[in-house]
Amino acid sequence: MSGTVLTNKGLALITKLVAASTELQISRVAVGTGRVPSGVDPQTMVDLNEYKMDAQIESYGVSPDQSDVAYIAAQVSSIGVSAGFAVTEAGVFATDPDVGEILYAYLDLTEDPQYIYAETDAISKFAEITFNVLIGSVTKVTAYVSPGALTKKVDFNAFKESVETPEFDDSGTVEGISSFPSFLETMKSKMNFFQFFRNLKAGLQFVLHAGQIVNNCVTDNAGLPLSAAQGKVLKDLYTQLYSEKVTWCGNITDLSTLVSLSQQNKTVYIGYIDWRQTDILPSGSKSGTTICFASNWWIWALSGSKEFFCLTQEAKWEKAPYLLSNDLTDFQNKFFINMTNYTFDDLKKVYTGVLPKIGFVGYSGPFTPNRQTGYVLCGGSCALLFSVNGDRYRYNTGNGDTAWVKLT
Repeated sequence: MSGTVLTNKGLALITKLVAASTELQISRVAVGTGRVPSGVDPQTMVDLNEYKMDAQIESYGVSPDQSDVAYIAAQVSSIGVSAGFAVTEAGVFATDPDVGEILYAYLDLTEDPQYIYAETDAISKFAEITFNVLIGSVTKVTAYVSPGALTKKVDFNAFKESVETPEFDDSGTVEGISSFPSFLETMKSKMNFFQFFRNLKAGLQFVLHAGQIVNNCVTDNAGLPLSAAQGKVLKDLYTQLYSEKVTWCGNITDLSTLVSLSQQNKTVYIGYIDWRQTDILPSGSKSGTTICFASNWWIWALSGSKEFFCLTQEAKWEKAPYLLSNDLTDFQNKFFINMTNYTFDDLKKVYTGVLPKIGFVGYSGPFTPNRQTGYVLCGGSCALLFSVNGDRYRYNTGNGDTAWVKLT
């Protein structure tokens, strides 16, 4: 600070040190609450007027602008202060090789006092005092820099600016970060602050964010994930699809019911006509109890007398072609087929036809799981197996099936 006065003892010390070619040793800096007595020249002072506490030397050196001037930066803080006070004076002390410690320079702060609050006060105070003192031709200045000194305000402001407006490589590309796991590998304790932000930007491109989640079923972008809500919609549709694949209708008492069911969106309806309902049986009393299938505007009936019928939309029975062998040469014109000894290659030839088919599977063939007896409903490149013990199976090459898949 301007206004620093070199004392008479300080001047005498310079003369002594220059003559002996020895260094100037700054021993300490102190602050006080006194003032220069009236009529007293500060150059004649040998101590502070009212000593309060020592300051901590933060840095020192020869002025870059004046080789005969040294700067000494000292700090005063609230640490250890039990009662607040106003700093009105400060002094630089040096070591005289003959007389010991002397007041080397004095600074009057009465015009610009620095108030230091108590340590327990809600408001803390940190003051920095820089002395510019004459050293003459002294070639070297030494002082003890306190390790407890706080960061200088100018350095703190520079650090604060670097934190508030950090500069780092924001290209989003970092060698070695090519996935989220590799990004996590770079996150180390005590890593460089700016490297952290550089790696973070490179790694965030591998982190899913809400804007990428798709909530529809129309995008063809393989890199986008489906939302949980849309996934539930698909699961509900899947459940509905397979739960409604077959609906048991029980006893059919009116042929118009079959016609109506065949026109619904359900895939397959299965019911039966009791042998006593001769008025609606395909062949009257000769038919016996008859199994009926209704689907996609088609209605079939397999009578107890092993005859196969088709019901028109006008509710009239017509006898349908019927195949009870493994001969595949004429299956295109048949509706009911013996599939006991079929293979999946045989099934593919059947269910890719235009019209749906119904197959019978006996226990003597290896075509069904555990040689189960049952019926096969097929068409549109999909087949369903209903065994006599109540199990249901699916075979659909569109789903990648290579064998019967059990449905729950």
